[in-house]
Amino acid sequence: NSGWGHQAMYDGSALARREVVYVSINYRLGPWGFLAHPELSAESERGVSGNYGLLDQIAALKWVQKNISQFGGDPGNVTIFGESAGGTSVNALLASPLAKGLFHRAIAQSPWVTVTNFANLEEARPRVASAEQLGLDWAEQVTDGDTSIKALRTILGEELLNATGNNYPVAVTVDGWLMPDNSAETFSRGEQNNVPVMVGTNTDEGSMFVSFLPFNTPEGFAAAMDTYFGAGAGKVKALYPIADKKGVFAAKSQFLTDTWFVAGARNMLEGMDKVSSPAYQYHFTRKSVRMPRLGAAHGAEIVYAFGNLTPPQTTEIDRALSDAMIQYWVQFAKTGNPNVEGLT
Repeated sequence: NSGWGHQAMYDGSALARREVVYVSINYRLGPWGFLAHPELSAESERGVSGNYGLLDQIAALKWVQKNISQFGGDPGNVTIFGESAGGTSVNALLASPLAKGLFHRAIAQSPWVTVTNFANLEEARPRVASAEQLGLDWAEQVTDGDTSIKALRTILGEELLNATGNNYPVAVTVDGWLMPDNSAETFSRGEQNNVPVMVGTNTDEGSMFVSFLPFNTPEGFAAAMDTYFGAGAGKVKALYPIADKKGVFAAKSQFLTDTWFVAGARNMLEGMDKVSSPAYQYHFTRKSVRMPRLGAAHGAEIVYAFGNLTPPQTTEIDRALSDAMIQYWVQFAKTGNPNVEGLT
């Protein structure tokens, strides 16, 4: 929904100094990047809509294939990497036949892969409406009830952006073309693109999202699990024991860590057992200096992987961790194996 490729924390200079060519891209966001709509599907020669942001990424990879040698790069050795929604993109591109052959290694940092951010084009799934219905619901909100593409096209882009904010219900559309199936199923069958993969998560991914769960008592947590998991709720609640009200924050954080990030990462890693390429897993535990209550929060590893530390994240420990991560990332990009002599 938001962000841009030249944000300071994504400055790739430290990576480029390690003899790789770093390419940063932009792609369409929010409804411009992910709107599925019955009328857009009807306009398409393939009968699909949505996934425009992913198509932009594929176009960028094709550009790399055509042009990167002019910058000293090797079109036969391309690594994609992304964090959070970028991890979702890596997950989706690994599962997409349209991206086959366009990259040769993939790193997914904290991939955000849930039961609600992949949606079928036309048919609802148990916990998410169809992608076209999500688009119609959004259109109804921003046009005062007229959900037609004609009505949407009369609204200036800036007005649409102001009306939407960062709240567009982004979902990867399972359209039978770019995404033949839900990526989790693709990985489970071992049908993803067969390239070396590195996947990791942070200890406290869910800490910054606890407000998304609207309950703050042990009873509220238990009731939510009963509603969500039904007969399986007992097993789930046993995984997140809460002694008192103070323990609710930790339980919510761990629940979100597991369901929003770890489960998707694990699915990718287990799916790699079914193909010939290797897979590697990292786990990031460095707690935030600025916000210690959040622990090793979602996104905390980015500045370390890019070498863009700022005070107070500039202790000897932080610099050594960042240097190690850069070595691992670059070694993986060069060889498909992150392990470096002299490092763990």
